[in-house]
Amino acid sequence: MPAPTDPNLKAAIEQAYINSKLSPKELSEKFDGAVSDRTIERWAKDGGWEAKRTAAKVINLDTNRTPRENPRSIRRAHPENTLEILNDAIATLYADLGSSVGKDAAAIANSLKGLLEYREKLQPPSASDLVKRAIELGYTPDTFMQALRDEWQRQKA
Repeated sequence: MPAPTDPNLKAAIEQAYINSKLSPKELSEKFDGAVSDRTIERWAKDGGWEAKRTAAKVINLDTNRTPRENPRSIRRAHPENTLEILNDAIATLYADLGSSVGKDAAAIANSLKGLLEYREKLQPPSASDLVKRAIELGYTPDTFMQALRDEWQRQKA
């Protein structure tokens, strides 16, 4: 029977996995071989770490963020905090997504989608954000500019 793993070590490896592009082998090396790459692969599969990694990248949220105590009263008193409250709600749902299964996970994912769409309406992405996203997706500058010109013409037509 394998020795039990320190929960703090597992949590640290999970955060490193979610917040980086490191492979399980690279993570094992980063943590001085304290855990094998096969174990990290198993943890990632069992814990849904890949979905969390993707969500963190798409959502671009700080996973260490803690929600405010009473968002409704803050919103009424300070409507300028709407975006912060929205980000708190997204962070809370994102945290809940990791421990949910089945219909609960689907409901949380659907709620996240709605909140993300609302946040995008309140704070549309800047040109810089779009360029960063294009780079993440592997577009070359020429491909990006051509797609931009094509879409611009389609929108004008």
